[in-house]
Amino acid sequence: MKRPQIAIVSHDGSINAFGRALVLADLLQDCGDTQLVAFGESVWAPARGEREVTLLPTPRTTLGFPAAVRALGRAVRSADLIVASKQRVLSFGAAALIRGGRPLILDIDDLEHPFVRRRLGVIRQAVEPDREPITRLLEHWSGRSTARTVASRALQRLYGGVWLPHIRDREGYALRASANGPAERLRLGLEGRFVVGFVGTARPHKGLLAAADAVAMMGDDVRLLIAGAPPSPGDLRVLDERAAGRLVVAGNVPIADLPGLLGACDAIVVPQSARSESVYQSPAKLLDAMACGAAIVASDVGDAREILGDTGLLVPPDSPGALMEALTSLRDADLRNRLGSAAEARYSAAFALGTWQAVMAEIVGSALAGTRALPGVAT
Repeated sequence: MKRPQIAIVSHDGSINAFGRALVLADLLQDCGDTQLVAFGESVWAPARGEREVTLLPTPRTTLGFPAAVRALGRAVRSADLIVASKQRVLSFGAAALIRGGRPLILDIDDLEHPFVRRRLGVIRQAVEPDREPITRLLEHWSGRSTARTVASRALQRLYGGVWLPHIRDREGYALRASANGPAERLRLGLEGRFVVGFVGTARPHKGLLAAADAVAMMGDDVRLLIAGAPPSPGDLRVLDERAAGRLVVAGNVPIADLPGLLGACDAIVVPQSARSESVYQSPAKLLDAMACGAAIVASDVGDAREILGDTGLLVPPDSPGALMEALTSLRDADLRNRLGSAAEARYSAAFALGTWQAVMAEIVGSALAGTRALPGVAT
């Protein structure tokens, strides 16, 4: 029997949003032959070499949008099923226009319009296809998809759909963290330090200022290690000042090297501010840290409590004092080891890839069974 052809469409393959498309690719790999299609000139740095990606030119103005839709139609001509990552005009919007009669699964991993509003000024709002009014309209039209999956419980309450946290193939993470962590620690010049690690894109809602303030309240031997897309120079200066000069920036880390970097840390901090962007998100790096067997301190925002359970330390959002107290408690190596082992065990029991691939297979099977086979879309 011929395997279904599945196209996963991302609105921008060059930024961290593409990470969710990779999650979907891992979840769908047993459902059919998958194809990743993204707009942009390059692939997000940490994901380069992970999977083959078809890149399409990003339209700079609304006038270029019809050509972008035609290009997407040609790229996914042979797909039996389309999966749109995010409610954005170049993913869900464009996919809806070229789907024909094919099933379309919409995956929602953010409340999108706050991000679009913050990214665009008045002029760009007027000319770019990916702007807030259209994004809000697409959010309203989410029910027009064949099925919906969501990355957080807050999004599930808003849109319905099946909860799919950021599950990906993390096999062997704990072993790689243990084996490669010491070398990473040496490479970064962190010997003899108590290292608090943050992995992710340094954005305002991530709560990094609270983490920096917490580190400043701790001893001179503490360092805050940031790995991911670095902050702007101005934000970096502010963070370093708030952290009392104890900031270390590793830059973007390839996904393959992530376990070693997490293994170089004594504790992993997953801070969040109490903002709409955070409430509707479910941090992927929380699951990365659990899979590595890390000792974790997380803000009690969104899905953190449900995912982490009692295998890490939860603190109120935007509370440097609470963060400092939790991190200070993790100077106790026995406590770190107990929490790390518990987090790894919880990850293996509740968030292993195979379990969630079966959930996705049921969604795909239902979507395909509910539509007739159609020829490729004419463009």
